[in-house]
Amino acid sequence: MRSGERGFVLVLVVIFLALGSLLVVPALKLAYTTLNIKQLRTLALYDQYARDGAAEHAMWTLRYGGGTAELTEENQTIEYDIVLNGISTDIVIQLRAEPGLSGAPLAKGGFKALPGSTVTPTDPTPGVPTTFDYTITMQELDPDPAKAEITEVWDQLPPGFTYVASSSFFDDDDGSGLVSIGEPVVELDVLFNTQTIHWLFSPEIRFEAYGQIKTLTFQADATPLDDTRYCNEVAFKPNDERAGKSAFITVGTPPYNGCAGGKLPLTLDASPGIVPPNVTTTVTFTGTWTNLDVGDHGIDHIIVVLAPGFTYVADSAAEFGSNMTTLEPNIDVLASGRVELNWSTFPVKPVPFDVDQIRTQAFKATITPTESGSAYAEVFTKLNAPCAHAPCTLPGDDENVYSWQVGLTIVPAYDVWSEAELTSGWGNSIPGSGVTLESWNVTTN
Repeated sequence: MRSGERGFVLVLVVIFLALGSLLVVPALKLAYTTLNIKQLRTLALYDQYARDGAAEHAMWTLRYGGGTAELTEENQTIEYDIVLNGISTDIVIQLRAEPGLSGAPLAKGGFKALPGSTVTPTDPTPGVPTTFDYTITMQELDPDPAKAEITEVWDQLPPGFTYVASSSFFDDDDGSGLVSIGEPVVELDVLFNTQTIHWLFSPEIRFEAYGQIKTLTFQADATPLDDTRYCNEVAFKPNDERAGKSAFITVGTPPYNGCAGGKLPLTLDASPGIVPPNVTTTVTFTGTWTNLDVGDHGIDHIIVVLAPGFTYVADSAAEFGSNMTTLEPNIDVLASGRVELNWSTFPVKPVPFDVDQIRTQAFKATITPTESGSAYAEVFTKLNAPCAHAPCTLPGDDENVYSWQVGLTIVPAYDVWSEAELTSGWGNSIPGSGVTLESWNVTTN
């Protein structure tokens, strides 16, 4: 090679080295970036495994680790840490126990809609003419809304109250608001000085959803007496639904706690009110009857219908100091799976009830629930001489006082939260034959 050519080759080598340095450095940087991204992806993957594994551990805790027994009304949250894939992960389980409609057919099969009423004012000035604003509520309680209908609404006003003409308005819960409706038929019972208002609906009132509430409002005039308690009662047809006295008005300091026709309203309490899933629990039911009428009454028998899954504990009625009866009930399992407890044997029959007197009946039942939700009991009380102190002008059976849904027992659901280093997840767990995660949401920390 000639000397001039050797010099040219040297120049080319220098040029190639310069170009190579320009290419090699970015290539090395790209390789480093690729390795770094792969490392981040690997960390993120480990993090996701840790996060989801923690959620699975929470599910195991609920199903097998005693979590549902540990979570109670007093202790509604469990929080703990575990290490998965070398990543510390925080787990939170939150009990969610909200009462709701049960969606089960009522034991009194003909009843479809729950009547109710409220009034304002509730504490008027005695001796002053007052216009009272009443609201009647109609709550659909049949699991199939298409089966529920109301063709007639009845309202028995307190003694001395007079319906105000052209004051009736109906809210169909369809967004249209209050609509004026035709005048009702008003009947007067001269003996008790009470008016019974009777609205006819054509076409009938129908419901679009389970639990839906529709309302009817009207006004009544009265000059309330001092030291008196007033109340009214609502009934529906065609199914003769009734729910006892409501819309209480108290003037001064009445000598009794009830009002004419108040009869024997009752409560049925369940303890504990929250029952964990997949755990056999003994629930104590305590029924309380109070004579809120203005005179004496008597009871012929009482029937308690428990929700499906409950089993009466033998001899449990004798464990409590009941002033009703400590004898065992007759037990019948209904076609719906509900358990009917019938007490018809008493030391003295009918059981006498004085004004304002309180009687109780307690017993136990066990349950091992496998699904979340609300469970209710229902109570039937048969009275002797039910219309001794107020007129029997409403549709339905005055001898049988019905509780509607009482004795609420809740089987809870659970919120689950798992937080790793990079990501978090949360969802809602529903206990069933196992424990399932109904929803799962992921976010980056």
